[in-house]
Amino acid sequence: MIGVLRLLPVREPAFLGRLRTGAVILVLRAGAIASKFGLTLFIAHFLDLETLGIYGLMTGAVVVVPILIGQGVLGTLGRNSVDQSLTDLLADFAPYWAFLTVTYLAVIAMSFPLICQYLLPHLVLLVGILIFIEHLNGDILVILNHRQRPEFANRLLVIRTAAWIVCYTGLAYYIPGMRTLTVLLTFWLAGAGVALACFVWDCRNWPWHVAYAQFRDTKALACLIGRSRTLYLNEMTNTGSQYLDRYLVGAMLGLELAGVYFLFWSFANALSNVISTSLLQVQQPAIIMSRPNPEEQRRLLGALRVEAAVASLALGLVTACLAYVGLVLYPRPIFSSQRFVLLVLLLGFLVRMAYEVEGIGLYTRHEDRNTLFSALLVLVLSVAVTLSATPFLGLLGPASAVVVSYVTGVWWRLDRNKKAYAGSTIRSPPGMSS
Repeated sequence: MIGVLRLLPVREPAFLGRLRTGAVILVLRAGAIASKFGLTLFIAHFLDLETLGIYGLMTGAVVVVPILIGQGVLGTLGRNSVDQSLTDLLADFAPYWAFLTVTYLAVIAMSFPLICQYLLPHLVLLVGILIFIEHLNGDILVILNHRQRPEFANRLLVIRTAAWIVCYTGLAYYIPGMRTLTVLLTFWLAGAGVALACFVWDCRNWPWHVAYAQFRDTKALACLIGRSRTLYLNEMTNTGSQYLDRYLVGAMLGLELAGVYFLFWSFANALSNVISTSLLQVQQPAIIMSRPNPEEQRRLLGALRVEAAVASLALGLVTACLAYVGLVLYPRPIFSSQRFVLLVLLLGFLVRMAYEVEGIGLYTRHEDRNTLFSALLVLVLSVAVTLSATPFLGLLGPASAVVVSYVTGVWWRLDRNKKAYAGSTIRSPPGMSS
């Protein structure tokens, strides 16, 4: 039976296979990114920058809330899922997904009266349901990538990040009454729901009865949460490093400049997402599987460094050129006056890719506490530079913070990896142990 059989060990794809898979994912992600950019420009042009700022805060919530509620469990389950049978995988995920369902219902119910003071009730429900479904979709993306199905994973990602945007902007262009935040969120929710339904249909032959039998296993869940505590703190710290700056910009410079920063941040973040999904996520399972052979793991990680550096530089130049053309075609003084901010953000996100590559080495060797320390280092530096530089440099403050913090993080992680593969004794940071 499919639920009993174990999959063959994951092997590193051949170069041509990796190239083909990466090319397919690159095309899919390019479509998704173009759609996101189009939506961002659509909101800025047909709605207003304040709505763009609110939309940026909501997209941040869609990322931050799952991290807070997920307890870091996905990091542990994802690392284990590379060579698990489907039976074991679903048995592990069942109590976790049951926990998520109960938690989201409780959070929505308890926060509803408070949030309704700032948002209309129907918007609160829309955002709450949307975050829950996107949380499940994020888990599914990790599962499929680690089960060596990155193409299908990214097709689902396109449905929930691009298809609904094309439908919405096309209709809203001709129907002005649809140019509201409520309608936009409704289309987003529809796209997320369709992607989830496609996954359920594709995997309908999985041994789901195992999941049903295990979803009440609270002891296993408690043990899993305990083992994932360090990864949980690391995820929250990484998320803070990536998304806290927009909230600081909004508080220090206002929603209009927050909208400008979010637009430029979207360009830079799209670049890192393309490299992450088409390269890092595809090769990560092979690196995890090579853990018993340190020399092979060192070779795979070294090759990934080179490929990620070349891809980052090439796509960085393309993104900079496209962004410049976009700013020329969309001439608004508030954007053109901040062009240099975009270049600094692009540089920062290129450095972030090197940071993520080195993090794969730590993650594979279960050096979760050392990973957490480097993430805390990046977060502290990011906040410190943002708070100190923004009053004097404006948007260049948070953009410079991205560069400074990630350069420091790369230095720390690279040093740990070099010592590990050289056979040197690695000491954990004060107060931590590897």
